[in-house]
Amino acid sequence: MRSQLFGAVLLSIAAVTFCALTKDFKPPGNTLVCCRPSIQVRVISSLDLTTRSVWAPSHNLNDAFTTHWFGATKSFIGIIRIDGKPYRYLGPQKTAGSDLPEPLQQTNLEVHPTRSVYTFKHEKLVLEVTFSTALLTDDYDLLSRPTAYITYRVKPTSGSVNVQIYFDATAEVSVDKNDEIVSWQRNTTSSSNILSVGTVAQPVLKKACDVCGINWGYFYLAVSKKAPATQSVALAEDARTTFVNSGKLPTTDLSGSRQVQDGWPVLATAWDLGSISSEMQQYAVVAYNDIYSVDYFKQYLKSYWTRKFATFHDVIDASINEHDQILNRLKTFDEKLVADLTRVGGDKYATISSLAYRQALGALKLVWNEKFNMPWYFLKEISSNGDAQTVDVIYPAAPILLYLQPKLLFLQLLPIMNYASNETISKYTYDFAPHHLGTYPICDIVSGAQENMPIEETANMLQMWSALVRKLGQDKDIQVFTQKYWKLLTSWVDYLVANLPDPGEQLCTDDFAGPSPHNSNLAAKGIIGIAAYAQLASYMSQPAAASKYEAISRDYARKWEEMSIVGDKTHTKLEFDKDDTFSLKYNIYFQYVLNITLFDPKPDIAYYLAKQDYPYGTPLDSRKLYTKLDWYYWVGAMADERQWLTFSDRGYAMAEKTTRGVPLTDWYMTDSADVVGFRARPVIGGLYAKMVLGK
Repeated sequence: MRSQLFGAVLLSIAAVTFCALTKDFKPPGNTLVCCRPSIQVRVISSLDLTTRSVWAPSHNLNDAFTTHWFGATKSFIGIIRIDGKPYRYLGPQKTAGSDLPEPLQQTNLEVHPTRSVYTFKHEKLVLEVTFSTALLTDDYDLLSRPTAYITYRVKPTSGSVNVQIYFDATAEVSVDKNDEIVSWQRNTTSSSNILSVGTVAQPVLKKACDVCGINWGYFYLAVSKKAPATQSVALAEDARTTFVNSGKLPTTDLSGSRQVQDGWPVLATAWDLGSISSEMQQYAVVAYNDIYSVDYFKQYLKSYWTRKFATFHDVIDASINEHDQILNRLKTFDEKLVADLTRVGGDKYATISSLAYRQALGALKLVWNEKFNMPWYFLKEISSNGDAQTVDVIYPAAPILLYLQPKLLFLQLLPIMNYASNETISKYTYDFAPHHLGTYPICDIVSGAQENMPIEETANMLQMWSALVRKLGQDKDIQVFTQKYWKLLTSWVDYLVANLPDPGEQLCTDDFAGPSPHNSNLAAKGIIGIAAYAQLASYMSQPAAASKYEAISRDYARKWEEMSIVGDKTHTKLEFDKDDTFSLKYNIYFQYVLNITLFDPKPDIAYYLAKQDYPYGTPLDSRKLYTKLDWYYWVGAMADERQWLTFSDRGYAMAEKTTRGVPLTDWYMTDSADVVGFRARPVIGGLYAKMVLGK
């Protein structure tokens, strides 16, 4: 499996306390604001640094620089003046050229699915800083806006107090390397005052890689024209020192263009609230316009928002004008989702799933395909590779979309089906499903470059397509494209029939664990894939085909049991020819999604909890003590209620204990909770597996 993304303004903090969820939860990090795969920013610490992706091991927003997910600094700085004395609420004390003032005391952090709320306390006031991203899957216009909010609420606690607030973003947010040259602009619209910055070169869609930042398009910092705010483009030291000393900004913008590392130019905003005695609120919009989002085999696709808005300034104006309405919607959504999560799995499950929400959806990009006159939904992996539309990453992440908005999963599969049916300039030559489409954001793969996982990806596609038919069978698009791709789907099921019930020496999604010939879990996936096609045949009014493939799946399932169950019948093997082994049979989960009864996971689940239960879960298989968090939650979703809570509690404990300063991982040690590899990946959407069955 491979994964990663280009960016989503993400700020990451750890050791947080959840008020509405569990108390004293200390996760490795959490997403603050997320502008989709254009730019990621996180917070790192000077302590416990690891390579690439480092998040703050402390919960304090003012402990460390904000960074990209892999650790490159993308600095945000925040200062507040209280009766003339400056305090730092965001970023570290030591910055480019000078030291910033002492930190304001942070007293709390609440992490909700779409919002992170930081609270700071001073003897004269309480400051609340909320980072929000409108990741609402039922509203494509909002979902596609690459914007996020930073909202300030100031509450005086002892009479009147004079307050000024400062925020800046360094031009680092618009480049991959700090020696790149940037330029900036100031614009005014009917509703907004806007600063923007981007590279002079603007190499749009010229770079595709794993560990890198975007260096085309423009980063924006905007405020309402009604706000008591001023803005400036200045060198970092000048902007921050001027505000610390006077509560104001430099009056003249920096001229020309320069390398980012040449004085560290910033986009700065300062709000002068004056003397206040009652609560006051202000906000900024941060945004990223990538101009073109995806190169799909030389078809250049723009973000979905371009259907509604003529210019990016219109997007910003809408975000400014709709601030109150959108934040109310986010609050209502968060409360409802947290209540549903709690009902299904308790407060610990609600807590870790809230933490996972923006990480899972922040890796996705909704674009408009003019050729087909419809949206497509693209995924970029994170940290295991930079692949685009990797089928065995879409698959483990699928539960969050199946639960929230199945149509979006359908829109993820369409680019793959289009490629596999040879509708692009790159011809696909295999009789099984492809692995991926290229390196995000450039889809240009040729057949020979595929990382083939034939049974894995073929069964994944058949299962997901069948799940979509079950949920959206009356949807016109589902009907049209199922008919269009019926021949392709049929060729895929015939491949499975010919290569099962023993999969031989094929790669599966857990390729990082090494070769695993005759893999029983992979075989189970393939057999369920055959049964999934039988359901599709029924949908297509082909009863003979439905009966044929259902019979094959049941025959193969019986043979699977004969080959897979160990002698004492306590559990199933990792590989058919190795008795003294076991593995997590997460692939059986989808039979519940499809309402198919082929395999009984109960003996395996009992075995996991009785014989292979470590403090932070069950190992992926008998070879190592590490596991995968997404698959672990898939298995837990199949368990009875008592067992399910044990699975969920183990996952929660991992998130609290795992390596500090690292985005939520899906690959970790079950005995120590230490991160093994992957981090910040969309597969964490698999935590919603139980919600799919519960719903």
